[in-house]
Amino acid sequence: GDHLCQNIVEKASLVQFGSHQILAVEAPSELKSRVGHLLAQKQATFGLVFRLENGLWHCSMRGEGDIDVSAIAREHGGNGHHNAASFRIPFGTPLPFTLL
Repeated sequence: GDHLCQNIVEKASLVQFGSHQILAVEAPSELKSRVGHLLAQKQATFGLVFRLENGLWHCSMRGEGDIDVSAIAREHGGNGHHNAASFRIPFGTPLPFTLL
């Protein structure tokens, strides 16, 4: 588990998401929480884990305290908690973050 998560974290890219520069990576649903937390710790903000499933981009955020990721999720039609939240975007719709 953890070795696989670390390998995924190594593949993460720095992205601009709103006013935040964060790490984002594609990963399966089963690993989103662990990978998200590792990304958040590495970047000291929040991490974003995404995957394509049934025609939707599932975007899951994990935070480390300072940023309320549920507020960001609500801006994109999602919901969650202060340190764990998610939203979905139809495939073909531009994602709300860009590679740096």
